[in-house]
Amino acid sequence: MVRLAGSIGDRVPFHAAAGAKAFIAFCPPEIRKALLGVTLRRYTKKTITDWRTIEHQFDEIRKNGFAFDQEELDEGTFAIGAPIFNHEKNPVGALVVAGPSQRITWAENSPIVLDLKKTVQKISEQLSLGAVV
Repeated sequence: MVRLAGSIGDRVPFHAAAGAKAFIAFCPPEIRKALLGVTLRRYTKKTITDWRTIEHQFDEIRKNGFAFDQEELDEGTFAIGAPIFNHEKNPVGALVVAGPSQRITWAENSPIVLDLKKTVQKISEQLSLGAVV
């Protein structure tokens, strides 16, 4: 049996968690720049702690519209995250799908990624319209 624990609003490291990466990647450049120089803590042997690699990941996240975490925060866990935008096209949150590394694939055309991107698009559209869910 596999158990993943997490709650809405949990604080996670921006360089090791899929949702946090997705959020930060789409923040204005001055916010990302303010993070420069922060020591990037290692959580697992796969945690990325090199700033150049993180910046490259942020570029890829903006290009693809989603982020991934391959056992960077918790061993045995993969996660995919995508940003949620407000009416001004600023990120206000992220939606994450996480699971055992054997079950989560982050290929751009995987059903999980496609469903995640559709869902965050719908949420973002509702925020843009001021819709009440």
